[in-house]
Amino acid sequence: MPVRAVIAGAVLFLLMTASFGAGWAVQGWRLGAQLATKQAAWDAKKSAALLAERQRSAEAIKKTNAANAALAEADRALTIAQGERDTARRRFINELEADSDLSGLGIPAGRLQSIRDHWSGGAR
Repeated sequence: MPVRAVIAGAVLFLLMTASFGAGWAVQGWRLGAQLATKQAAWDAKKSAALLAERQRSAEAIKKTNAANAALAEADRALTIAQGERDTARRRFINELEADSDLSGLGIPAGRLQSIRDHWSGGAR
């Protein structure tokens, strides 16, 4: 085989190997760029979703805090009302115990007498 044919074959082989390597590198760069683009798009979507979830969570926390504050206010008002009711009940019981004949209730004497008579069975 002539030397020129061997050299031509070797050069052709080197050119084909180099073009295959260059094609492989270009394909790798292109796929890398596509992957980077897709990764950036995914990261942007994920960031937007996380931001939206963070905002929804913040709104839910604000609403919950407002509801808890309203509940605490209602509970405080209930405690005050229960205390006032208990105080009035104690005062009423104390007045009844102090005035066993019921003369100090502000009921006119005639009406009080008719009530007494009714309950004692005197007046029918």
